[in-house]
Amino acid sequence: MDSDPNDLNSSDKIEELRKRFFVGETEYNQQLLEKHLEKILEYAVITSDGKVLLKNKDIIDKDKVGVIILARYIGNKLDDSVDEIVTINEISEYSKIDRQVVRARLSTLVEERIILRDDRGKYIMNPINIDKFLLKLEE
Repeated sequence: MDSDPNDLNSSDKIEELRKRFFVGETEYNQQLLEKHLEKILEYAVITSDGKVLLKNKDIIDKDKVGVIILARYIGNKLDDSVDEIVTINEISEYSKIDRQVVRARLSTLVEERIILRDDRGKYIMNPINIDKFLLKLEE
């Protein structure tokens, strides 16, 4: 039978909390990956060669762009042969949104720190803000 953390003395309680607080990076990443994967599946799937197929086309353009970048990021975590970096041309192709509109939506997402832009004009998901993006997506 598991003991109630409230029944522990102070040092035992701290030790119990420490065990719950310190987790292996792999374990933590797996938990997050599972959570993010379940949510992104509502919006997109990805082919083995990295092409993103949007399932929910009723979302706004900015969210479509973010979903595509997140799908590629998650795809890379599941299979490292999938490139996590996405180009404007790829986003335009997958979303069927004009390149100029894609560029404007990317700028907004970069300003919001949802995605990151490299010096070659390619984009990747900002892992720190995945939950923030997914919460906005569900609103």
